[in-house]
Amino acid sequence: MPVFRVVIEVDEPTLEDAEDHIQSLSGSDLVDEIVQLDDVVHNKGFASCDTEELDSCCEVLFGHTDWEFIADTNKYITIQFNTEDTREEEE
Repeated sequence: MPVFRVVIEVDEPTLEDAEDHIQSLSGSDLVDEIVQLDDVVHNKGFASCDTEELDSCCEVLFGHTDWEFIADTNKYITIQFNTEDTREEEE
């Protein structure tokens, strides 16, 4: 599946002005800015992570294994290590 990105170049004096300008654009205005990305490498997502290694890292750093996946993008997988164990004990 091809991947497309919209890149908008804005010549405005401040970030707020740039945001206002971008919000004023309609969908048809954005069509001219679409480019196809040819060199996109898709990651294998969360399934490619070794959760035992993540458990081990969290255990070494914080003394528990309370971590979670936060985001999965084409470039990054974000994992949150909780500094304290926030899970309730299972009964």
